[in-house]
Amino acid sequence: MKKNKQKERSSLWIIEALFLLMKNKPFHEITITEITEKAGISRLTYYRNFNSKEDIILRYYDIMFEDFLLMFDNINKEELDLKKLIIMSFDRFEENHDQALLLIRDDLTHLLLAPFSNYITRALEKINIPSSLNYFQLKFIEGGLFYTLFNWTKDSKNYTPEQLADNILDIVKH
Repeated sequence: MKKNKQKERSSLWIIEALFLLMKNKPFHEITITEITEKAGISRLTYYRNFNSKEDIILRYYDIMFEDFLLMFDNINKEELDLKKLIIMSFDRFEENHDQALLLIRDDLTHLLLAPFSNYITRALEKINIPSSLNYFQLKFIEGGLFYTLFNWTKDSKNYTPEQLADNILDIVKH
């Protein structure tokens, strides 16, 4: 049990170190040595936790998405609908705004498309989805939400999460 806690702590230190380094240096120029030095861990510890720098980003967002899904457990199922899911998605991305901007800057958002798809599919299973929406409409929402989240992060144009949810849902209604 103690090793798992240490491994978890080491992972979090590595994640934090990478994002701190990315503030001043492009992702592709950051070395494993820089990450391990910043995290205060050995290379061996790094490789026990991650196979690549991309894995660090994936782990960070995996943690974020898992926390996101846990939020649904604390909400009455009758209150959960597509609009609420979309709003909660924008709120969560806003909380992780700085990290998302670093991914945008370094052209790394593509790393998150598959994990995002997986988590949104899982989130959709937890909410009341209108029965009129078919598989392809849900996939459209999923993809549109992914790209809208990152573009909104880059430049919100003063849209609130609620306004964006309404805009997205208007597309599906037509």
